[in-house]
Amino acid sequence: MVRTAALMLALATPSSGQSEGIWLSGVGGNKLNDICTTWTSANQYDPCTAYIEGLVDGLAGAGRICLTEAASTKQAVYMVVKRLRDHPEDWALHAFWITEKALKPTFACRK
Repeated sequence: MVRTAALMLALATPSSGQSEGIWLSGVGGNKLNDICTTWTSANQYDPCTAYIEGLVDGLAGAGRICLTEAASTKQAVYMVVKRLRDHPEDWALHAFWITEKALKPTFACRK
């Protein structure tokens, strides 16, 4: 069910413009940065980790990235948080695009 929802989201997402489309979630870079930099918890799945993990599964399920067996949730979260820190100009984008930009260089699908 999660993969189906992720695939539907990816298919409904236009590839031509990163600011286009209708989103169920209003989580952009500003909100994601707030979630990922202010949340402190001993829980394994804090909101930052859970949200990014869902985005990564959606991107992988739609074939927009290709994960390796060595990929981990911790690595993906680190890569997205680093992208947020290094590129504040992306904060106006939806979190989906920021996550794709963070992961695609490492997890590009080979043809």
